[in-house]
Amino acid sequence: MPDHIAAVTVETHHVAAPLNRTFDPAPLSRLAAMFSIPWVTAVALTSGVVEPDHLDTAALRDGPVARLARRVRVVDAAALDEARPEHRGARLVVNLSDGRRLTAPVAQPVGGTDQ
Repeated sequence: MPDHIAAVTVETHHVAAPLNRTFDPAPLSRLAAMFSIPWVTAVALTSGVVEPDHLDTAALRDGPVARLARRVRVVDAAALDEARPEHRGARLVVNLSDGRRLTAPVAQPVGGTDQ
């Protein structure tokens, strides 16, 4: 699936937007990967899930994930700021190579204090 993805945009609130950390070729540590929206998004789109093993040292050398992470852009979406602090959501927009555009809202991040 990653080869069919032309670009990914993660729209989020202003507190999360600075987590737009990209690395070349990949994060240098597990902690850096955990706080990189592009990396975690690429892992999720590549694997279908993000598990602890996806962030260990060996996984950080995953070429397909690194290539996809470089195509992920994080933007500050004012509309999502309006829902804070009760909701800290995001919206994922995936542009495919064939021209299709897929969108998915995320109401609350996994691992939030309300879970």
